Amino acid sequence: MMHALPHPPHDIDTLAQLRAAMEASQAIRTAAVREILDGRTPDPAHAALLERTLAALSRPGGRGSMKELLLPDGRSIGVDLNREREELEKDLIYLGAGENALLRHLAREIDGFDDHLETGRQFLGDRRFNCFFTDRDGTVQSYHGRYATSVQSAYSAVFLCRFAMNRTTYPLMLTSAPLRGPGILDVTAIPSGVFAYGASKGREYLDRAGNRGALPIAPWKKELLKALNDRLLALVHRPENEVFTLIGSGLQFKFGQTTLARQDMDGSVPEDRSLELFASVRDVAAALDPAGEHLRIEDTGLDLEIILTIEDDAGGVKDFDKGDAVAYLDRSLGLGIENGPHLACGDTPADIPMALAASSRGAETLAIFVGCGDSTTNLIREKLPGALFLPSPDMLMALLGATAHNG
Repeated sequence: MMHALPHPPHDIDTLAQLRAAMEASQAIRTAAVREILDGRTPDPAHAALLERTLAALSRPGGRGSMKELLLPDGRSIGVDLNREREELEKDLIYLGAGENALLRHLAREIDGFDDHLETGRQFLGDRRFNCFFTDRDGTVQSYHGRYATSVQSAYSAVFLCRFAMNRTTYPLMLTSAPLRGPGILDVTAIPSGVFAYGASKGREYLDRAGNRGALPIAPWKKELLKALNDRLLALVHRPENEVFTLIGSGLQFKFGQTTLARQDMDGSVPEDRSLELFASVRDVAAALDPAGEHLRIEDTGLDLEIILTIEDDAGGVKDFDKGDAVAYLDRSLGLGIENGPHLACGDTPADIPMALAASSRGAETLAIFVGCGDSTTNLIREKLPGALFLPSPDMLMALLGATAHNG
């Protein structure tokens, strides 16, 4: 009932208030999605609360799209809230004027919308898919400057759920984020029971019945990761480093991996400070693993990913990837990947192993990639010659929503 839903703050002057507002929007959006999927008209109070959130995000307090928000130590940081505002605006169109109004809005925003839609219809055909593997950020959800505020839009969740429920047997969202802390369960608007989640790049999972599981890790490796996390916590608790827990991915303790933001999409942190943090993290990892055999640091330019390696088939070591995840989740959840067809959706080369693993036992697997640049597109085409490319997560959501009843 509506009185049980959290109310967003009237004013957003701090990063803590921003997070509180977006956490409230997750509960509001999930409630609206549940009502729509049940065939009910969503309570108008949902839209009213989201409109209040948008108003709070839009109040002056900076220049242009930037808003100055206070940090816990009293300093301020310029935060670009465009993505949060845009997603709220689209949800208000969807909840207020309906699905057709939203699609007309998306058609104005996306070049070649109708052509992409028709190409996608032909690509998917009338297949019913056994497994539906999809990445989250950049694939079904646009990238945000901060993971903790990247709450899924209601319209995105509805379109995704309808496709999953009507055209797939086992839908599974496979993401590098953890389940919690903040993780995928903190930012999704999908009601429980529709999707299973492979989190921490698939090392841990939540099935559709709510059962959790995790890839076994040797006790000494768990201790190594705990020692790393303890030292990273001490590092970011220094006043000069606290900002890194509040931007981008923040500090995420994943299962078998740790992520620490060193920059965000807005370039909020001076580059010299970002590089100083990078050097400090390298020192921490080197002190614990001098030979670099068990901890691998991957720098995305925004995030530092510190990954526990696993043994490969030749007895060497490798990073755990989404292909390993598909194999593990197939064993754990009984996905039946030998029985196609499957659909795999992603946006970066890190999602290629997911699609390849889905087809590893001969099952037909269709792949859709979203928002890729030329070099990424060429790489994907080398590995997955038949992949379909779409310009944005919204285009993918529109396609899945439009074809949800075609199978």
